[in-house]
Amino acid sequence: MTRIEFDTMHLEHPTAEIAAIIAKFAPPEEGEPEHRDFPRHCVTLAVSAVPVDEDYRPTDASFVALTRNISQGGISLIHSSPVATKLLAIELPMPGSESLQVVVRLDRCRRIGEFYELAGPFVTRLCLGTPPP
Repeated sequence: MTRIEFDTMHLEHPTAEIAAIIAKFAPPEEGEPEHRDFPRHCVTLAVSAVPVDEDYRPTDASFVALTRNISQGGISLIHSSPVATKLLAIELPMPGSESLQVVVRLDRCRRIGEFYELAGPFVTRLCLGTPPP
């Protein structure tokens, strides 16, 4: 699949307020059962994202969001604006690699305070960057 080129130099990065909102989300209590196929992990990373069509071609401007949590099956992001799309390509930084690009089907776009949670399952992997030399 084709790799999407994110121009991160010109993207506005998430504000400290968004990071503070994410910090308020507590992980589930240890021993508290999750009713999910895969356990969620609270991870806060800045990720590049872009709305895409069914052929995984960008349809709108890229943006940077912060991850709220991630699992083997999907991801939850926090962003300053709602997203009017069903598919979102995101680029995840990977240790020892350039990055991992995946497509997420947005099942949820809900307001949380003055921000928005964008969440859903992974649909496909677009491209895995090659390891740096």
